Amino acid sequence: MSEEDVVKIFLDKLSSLGWRESNRCQSVVREDLFINESFRTSFERINKKIFDSEKLEDSERDIVFAKVKDLLERAEPHEFLEYLRSGINVEIGRKRLKVFLIDYDDIDNNEFTFCREVYFHSGEHDVRFDVVLYVNGIPLIVVEAENLFRLGEKALEDGIAQLLRYEKEVSQLFKYVQIGIVYTDEENSVYMPMSRDWRGIDRWRGRWRDFND
Repeated sequence: MSEEDVVKIFLDKLSSLGWRESNRCQSVVREDLFINESFRTSFERINKKIFDSEKLEDSERDIVFAKVKDLLERAEPHEFLEYLRSGINVEIGRKRLKVFLIDYDDIDNNEFTFCREVYFHSGEHDVRFDVVLYVNGIPLIVVEAENLFRLGEKALEDGIAQLLRYEKEVSQLFKYVQIGIVYTDEENSVYMPMSRDWRGIDRWRGRWRDFND
């Protein structure tokens, strides 16, 4: 079994849960961290009722979106996590509103997509991830696939070491990424929290659970 086969097994499982491959993957390279088109359309859809209730014009919606993007770009990891959980307060003229990045009330109102072999560039480093998972265009999970048949027990440790190295080398990405997965198979894979604040320090990791659990 090749590493490509391992990735295919993982993506087949993911697809069975409703995730789909983004048709915009080719644009997600180098300095682009978000899938910008997906982020904008998802943001508009999730917050439509809020915008309509405030009777925002298109130009005002553009201003709100620009303010949100600016806040996200300047946010520290703990601030981004709070935005992700609780929404973002925005002022536009005399209007004050709270907008959201994820619709927790209607899960189907969100967009769950993935891209394969995603390249990111930061300073001197070019980093390739086997799979990146996006929610509403935001990169929240990265996956490193390892061949258990070729590497044996070393597969997990190699995968973990790679994710920790990436966390240091592309720290801006890991302001947004919350979870890293080293996938080998359904029984032996592991996941762990990620954050640029930790910059590659070893940490807790959990064993993979079967998708049917």
